[in-house]
Amino acid sequence: MKKRMTKKTVEQRRKILLLMEQFLEERREVGKSGWAEITEDDIAKLDKVLTALIDAKCAPDADGDRPIEFRLIDRTREMMPSFQAMPFRRDVGEERFLEHAHYNLAVAYSQFDTAYSIFSAIGGTRRRML
Repeated sequence: MKKRMTKKTVEQRRKILLLMEQFLEERREVGKSGWAEITEDDIAKLDKVLTALIDAKCAPDADGDRPIEFRLIDRTREMMPSFQAMPFRRDVGEERFLEHAHYNLAVAYSQFDTAYSIFSAIGGTRRRML
């Protein structure tokens, strides 16, 4: 037997639909850059949609934190993140936890080293960063 929706649930669904309509009001095609244009407003609107979905699905903890977190990446301005989410040590054990930490550190250093090499090669500022 299906549960009847509460007034709050109905309001949350209406809010989600409104936020989705606002996000989708303008379709963008691929432009000269090879990507569809994305604005900061687009990212903010999508953030609101996802936040509303999470809030409708899950109650926050005692501190007000949501059990699901996300980060939106504007691929027209930022590189894809290469990091792995860090599992709780209690769930995977110390060895697996350290493997994740090592991977993230190696990726971060590789990205730093690449950027530093590029800036050095083109005569950028050679500050001592480490």
